[in-house]
Amino acid sequence: MKVLGIVAEYNPFHNGHLYQFNTAKELVKPDYSVAVMSGNFLQRGEPALFDKYTRTKMALHGGLDAIFELPAYYALSSADEFAAAAVITLSKVGVTHISFGVEAEHFEDLVAIAKFSVSEPEDFQVHLKSMLKKGLSYPKAYAMSIAKFLGTEIDESVLSTPNNMLAIGYLKAIYKYCPEMIPVPVVRKEAAYHDNHIHGDICSATAIRNTIMQMRSFKNEDNSDVNNALIGAIPTSTFNLMPIENELIQGMFLDDFAKDMQYVMLTSTYEELTNTYDISSELANRITNTDLTCVTTDEFYQGLLSKQYTSTRIQRACMHRLLQMTQDEFANLKAHNYIFYVRLLGVRKNALSYLKEARAHCDVPFIQKTSEGKKELQATSTQGFLLFQKDILASDLYRMHWFHKYGTPLLSDYQQNAIIET
Repeated sequence: MKVLGIVAEYNPFHNGHLYQFNTAKELVKPDYSVAVMSGNFLQRGEPALFDKYTRTKMALHGGLDAIFELPAYYALSSADEFAAAAVITLSKVGVTHISFGVEAEHFEDLVAIAKFSVSEPEDFQVHLKSMLKKGLSYPKAYAMSIAKFLGTEIDESVLSTPNNMLAIGYLKAIYKYCPEMIPVPVVRKEAAYHDNHIHGDICSATAIRNTIMQMRSFKNEDNSDVNNALIGAIPTSTFNLMPIENELIQGMFLDDFAKDMQYVMLTSTYEELTNTYDISSELANRITNTDLTCVTTDEFYQGLLSKQYTSTRIQRACMHRLLQMTQDEFANLKAHNYIFYVRLLGVRKNALSYLKEARAHCDVPFIQKTSEGKKELQATSTQGFLLFQKDILASDLYRMHWFHKYGTPLLSDYQQNAIIET
């Protein structure tokens, strides 16, 4: 049986995702197609625009057969950790082929970098740090260091895009943990990852989120042009599943969590900060030396930026502190190969036979009902129960903010079982 796997955030599911999915399906011709998807918080350290169950429905309506959740700890991690956990999850549910987007046709460079990184010599990092100290950008420094150790030139542009860095992460995870899995790269069509505006029928998720933000700002104005642009960039099924009230699309954005983040940083001790996953002593010093009491959200993040710490890295670090994710916890999870359970978010009715096979193939608890998963993990796996608790905390935090913002409740993970779509 051939099973195609995709790692996704689907924030939200749009025409670019549909293009990648359909292209991969044509190449692989799988019996089933599944995705492992981030839950309510994402790799850039942001809340998802819509909750994980709404986005699961979008993906199932887009043609995928089943959606599994990537635990919050890894959904909020750097590219390598995010990719490793996602690839291992897919392997546990019988995925034979994994498809991912790349920015340009330099796949051989990505393969060379990934293979080198799996068995990277100790002095490589020393050389890389020496290049960074000279003031070079990370992509330039990395490309020069790779060229020195591999003896071949690498175009630094290959290392300048999030999708290529994630692709390298997926390849490294395949070579290290799942060598039997077959990579299926699909070159991104038209829009760039960070393109801020909708152009045509395929655009970035960033452009779609910005358009939705615009729609919310046009509360008392005619926003038909913006609305039409949005409808042209996403499948009809995605638009129909978006929560809409008073002709405005509802959604969750990073600003909605800014006060929480500022408060938790203001009340954290230096020791608590340095024990937080992905917060170094240097970043902890920057946080403790920044006035957090009278700043806007942008000023809060801008005050922490440096050459070493990008806005994405800082957003993730702040979210780690908010969710009380620690260095020690993560080190322990990673040391035991990341994944301690597989959690189903949704499945198409005609793929229930696949689900039976996936459950039989899986060597960790297969969770379809939250309450049952909690009992099993509590009894069998300390690490798994910790990971599971962070997922529940992330969902509850998201639900709380959604309710305070819109006054409409979202079902808890204990109320919402895995979705079965016809």
